[in-house]
Amino acid sequence: MEELVPKLATQEERELVLRLGCEVISASSRTPEEPNVNAQEADAYQRLVQLLDLPPDAVQRLKAEAEASCPAH
Repeated sequence: MEELVPKLATQEERELVLRLGCEVISASSRTPEEPNVNAQEADAYQRLVQLLDLPPDAVQRLKAEAEASCPAH
């Protein structure tokens, strides 16, 4: 992530990466007993948010959009 994020040229690209990251993490649980987001995924998401350096309102909006687009397991 550290090498690739700086190559994103626009805020739109950074927003797309964050939204896709949210969607992947939300969809990654493998069993009904497993939480949708495990500790490693939560850590990786927080690191991605820091690297992308998006405004907090954009982060919240993108997270809500991603959660709405992924049906619950």
